[in-house]
Amino acid sequence: MNKPVSTITSGKIGLVILAIVLSVVIMVFDYQGKMPWMRSAILTYISVPVKTAAAWPGSMQRYFTELFVSQSQLQEENEKLKKEVSWLKATLANQTVLEAEHRRLKRLFDSAATRTRPVMIAEVLDSFIDANKHQIEINKGTNDGAFEGQIAIDEYGVVGQITQLTDKMAIIGLITDIRQRVPVFVERNRLRMIARGTGILDELEMEFVAKTADIRVGDKLVTSGLGERFPRGYGIAIVTEVENSPVSEFLQIKAKPLAALDKVLEVLLISPRQTIESVSYVNDK
Repeated sequence: MNKPVSTITSGKIGLVILAIVLSVVIMVFDYQGKMPWMRSAILTYISVPVKTAAAWPGSMQRYFTELFVSQSQLQEENEKLKKEVSWLKATLANQTVLEAEHRRLKRLFDSAATRTRPVMIAEVLDSFIDANKHQIEINKGTNDGAFEGQIAIDEYGVVGQITQLTDKMAIIGLITDIRQRVPVFVERNRLRMIARGTGILDELEMEFVAKTADIRVGDKLVTSGLGERFPRGYGIAIVTEVENSPVSEFLQIKAKPLAALDKVLEVLLISPRQTIESVSYVNDK
């Protein structure tokens, strides 16, 4: 049910009158200095939001500036850490290589540790491998005391023999060169024979071995010292194949060189008890 219009109007008028009276009272008290807290409260209530709104752009600018600087610093630190990690990895890899080199060189010298002959280490500079020749070039020559006919070994066995040299470098003919011949014997029973190069980097053949010879797959062949071209007792190869062919009057024997001919980086040059004046190459004619 709707209220009478007169009732609504009188209620509004009463509220207006009350507001006016309160305003007058507040003004009087404030004028007399009896209500300073009210003015302060009103000013604070109004000014705080205004100040906050006015300061908001500057605050946001500082926030984004600090955020950008922080991200830039993080990126710089990440890049620095990445470089440090890369450097540490490279250092570790280099250390690993150096340790491997140390172990390899130690094995190289240990391979001749029980010998009484003097040795000299030489670095391989280049290699020349094809069907007609198996050779490597080293950084030692006559100025260093190297000489023609001097043999070279690695940590596993005989590599070859110096065939050419200058004052600063030398050429070593590998034992697998087709012109190379090495007097050897079977370590197990001292059966003597001649090993010759086949032109294949991992293969030697034995010459003129009688069919009655006691030789087996797995036998180790070492230098016999005959002819005083290769000092006695250095490892040459392991027998890999023994074939008794009815069409041949000799055994067909193949062996795998002990020396890592395809991986050699340094060699030891062995000095014999007396100077060798010739090398164990067969006549090319």
